[in-house]
Amino acid sequence: MKIISKINSEFDRRKAINPRYSLRAYAKSLNLDVSVLSRILANKSPISPKILTKIAVPLAITPEEFRKIEDEILLSKKSRRAAPHAETSAIQQLQAEEFKIIQDWYNYVILELTNIKDFEPSAEWISKKLSISEAEAQLALERLVKLNLLVQTDDGQFTASGSFTSGIQENFTTVAMRMRQKQVLQRASDAIDLVEFSERDQSAVTIAMDTALIPEVKDKIKKFRRSLANYIFKKSKNKNRVYEISISLFPWDNEEL
Repeated sequence: MKIISKINSEFDRRKAINPRYSLRAYAKSLNLDVSVLSRILANKSPISPKILTKIAVPLAITPEEFRKIEDEILLSKKSRRAAPHAETSAIQQLQAEEFKIIQDWYNYVILELTNIKDFEPSAEWISKKLSISEAEAQLALERLVKLNLLVQTDDGQFTASGSFTSGIQENFTTVAMRMRQKQVLQRASDAIDLVEFSERDQSAVTIAMDTALIPEVKDKIKKFRRSLANYIFKKSKNKNRVYEISISLFPWDNEEL
């Protein structure tokens, strides 16, 4: 079963990073009892849909993968599922589109690009601006329009609707956000070499602290982000570039256009 292989591969990957990494620590990260995980890896205990739900987020399992694995689990028990109703399939497809919106960094960037005066809602312009393929840009535009996140105004211009509430399950939303954050961090790292210092900022502080303060510190970071975003929104008279604040400040687009 593919899910067993995935669990094993991830355990091997973590042990390669830290040879002292234990099965107990791995089980804890998967929200499982170590005895349950041990039986699963020894093929002595099957994976149930309930266990699959528990390990979906830690293993970054996408909605598409989840459904395939769930079908495989049910088939292994010789339980045949009826063909999904058309309405159910439509809902699943919509959830997959929402997952992609959250997962891929360029969707949010395209929405922000609509605030730039020379914005062009064409796959060619966007692909050059963001250094993505025209196919990715075209699919992103279609996805944003389909979900009513990108709308055409009476004067023919395109603008972001500003209303996105995901209908996908919380555990999948978490997976998508984790995947997007990895993309953001990778871009921040690349920016150190690719972007002039005057156009970016990477800063950090090293400090000893009481871990009991973590919830309060996280809350202050959240408030700072919102406060800074409001400040930028009010002060930006000429919106001409899209930035990410991580807290690393860097541009997503190509300046040549």
